[in-house]
Amino acid sequence: MKIPKKFKLHGHTITVEYSNDMRDEDDAVGKASYRAQKIILQPICVGYNRTRTSIEHTFLHELTHHILNEMAEHDMMNNEKFVDLFSALLHQALTTMDYK
Repeated sequence: MKIPKKFKLHGHTITVEYSNDMRDEDDAVGKASYRAQKIILQPICVGYNRTRTSIEHTFLHELTHHILNEMAEHDMMNNEKFVDLFSALLHQALTTMDYK
Protein backbone atom coordinates (compact mmCIF):
# COMPACT_ATOMS: atom_id res chain seq x y z
CA MET A 1 0.00 0.00 0.00
CA LYS A 2 1.30 3.45 -0.87
CA ILE A 3 1.12 6.22 1.70
CA PRO A 4 0.37 9.55 0.01
CA LYS A 5 2.19 12.83 0.55
CA LYS A 6 -1.18 14.64 0.64
CA PHE A 7 -4.88 14.12 0.00
CA LYS A 8 -8.14 16.08 0.30
CA LEU A 9 -11.06 15.82 2.73
CA HIS A 10 -13.98 18.25 2.33
CA GLY A 11 -11.76 20.43 0.17
CA HIS A 12 -9.00 20.65 2.79
CA THR A 13 -5.55 19.40 1.84
CA ILE A 14 -4.14 17.06 4.47
CA THR A 15 -0.38 16.58 4.29
CA VAL A 16 1.48 13.51 5.51
CA GLU A 17 4.81 14.05 7.24
CA TYR A 18 7.32 11.87 9.04
CA SER A 19 9.04 12.70 12.32
CA ASN A 20 11.99 10.69 13.63
CA ASP A 21 11.49 12.27 17.06
CA MET A 22 7.81 11.46 17.47
CA ARG A 23 8.33 8.37 19.62
CA ASP A 24 10.67 10.25 21.95
CA GLU A 25 8.56 13.41 22.19
CA ASP A 26 5.01 12.05 22.37
CA ASP A 27 5.53 8.31 22.99
CA ALA A 28 3.39 7.82 19.89
CA VAL A 29 3.78 6.42 16.39
CA GLY A 30 1.20 8.65 14.71
CA LYS A 31 -0.71 11.85 15.19
CA ALA A 32 -3.73 13.46 13.53
CA SER A 33 -3.26 17.22 13.70
CA TYR A 34 -6.63 18.71 12.76
CA ARG A 35 -5.82 22.43 12.91
CA ALA A 36 -2.54 21.99 11.02
CA GLN A 37 -4.29 19.58 8.60
CA LYS A 38 -1.53 16.99 8.94
CA ILE A 39 -0.89 13.37 9.66
CA ILE A 40 2.48 12.84 11.30
CA LEU A 41 4.02 9.35 11.29
CA GLN A 42 6.97 7.79 13.07
CA PRO A 43 9.03 6.15 10.29
CA ILE A 44 11.44 3.26 10.48
CA CYS A 45 14.46 4.72 12.22
CA VAL A 46 17.53 3.80 14.25
CA GLY A 47 16.50 2.53 17.65
CA TYR A 48 12.87 1.95 16.72
CA ASN A 49 12.38 -0.61 13.97
CA ARG A 50 8.85 -0.42 12.60
CA THR A 51 7.52 -2.66 9.85
CA ARG A 52 6.07 -1.17 6.69
CA THR A 53 2.75 -2.80 7.60
CA SER A 54 2.79 -1.05 10.99
CA ILE A 55 3.39 2.34 9.36
CA GLU A 56 0.59 1.71 6.85
CA HIS A 57 -1.81 0.79 9.65
CA THR A 58 -0.80 3.91 11.59
CA PHE A 59 -1.51 6.05 8.52
CA LEU A 60 -4.99 4.53 8.15
CA HIS A 61 -5.60 4.95 11.89
CA GLU A 62 -4.83 8.68 11.68
CA LEU A 63 -6.81 8.98 8.42
CA THR A 64 -9.82 7.48 10.22
CA HIS A 65 -9.46 10.14 12.94
CA HIS A 66 -9.45 12.87 10.27
CA ILE A 67 -12.49 11.43 8.47
CA LEU A 68 -14.49 11.16 11.70
CA ASN A 69 -13.47 14.71 12.60
CA GLU A 70 -14.76 15.97 9.24
CA MET A 71 -18.01 14.07 9.88
CA ALA A 72 -18.29 15.77 13.32
CA GLU A 73 -18.45 12.29 14.88
CA HIS A 74 -16.44 13.37 17.92
CA ASP A 75 -17.47 10.47 20.16
CA MET A 76 -16.37 7.96 17.52
CA MET A 77 -13.28 10.04 16.68
CA ASN A 78 -12.11 9.76 20.29
CA ASN A 79 -12.93 6.05 20.59
CA GLU A 80 -9.47 4.55 20.09
CA LYS A 81 -10.78 0.97 20.17
CA PHE A 82 -13.17 1.70 17.29
CA VAL A 83 -10.61 3.71 15.29
CA ASP A 84 -7.90 1.07 15.69
CA LEU A 85 -10.13 -1.88 14.79
CA PHE A 86 -11.71 -0.06 11.83
CA SER A 87 -8.31 0.99 10.46
CA ALA A 88 -6.90 -2.53 10.91
CA LEU A 89 -9.79 -4.02 8.95
CA LEU A 90 -9.49 -1.32 6.28
CA HIS A 91 -5.77 -2.04 5.98
CA GLN A 92 -6.45 -5.76 5.54
CA ALA A 93 -9.08 -5.11 2.86
CA LEU A 94 -6.90 -2.64 0.92
CA THR A 95 -3.76 -4.77 1.01
CA THR A 96 -5.43 -8.08 0.07
CA MET A 97 -7.63 -6.90 -2.84
CA ASP A 98 -7.20 -9.02 -5.95
CA TYR A 99 -7.60 -7.12 -9.21
CA LYS A 100 -7.02 -10.07 -11.54
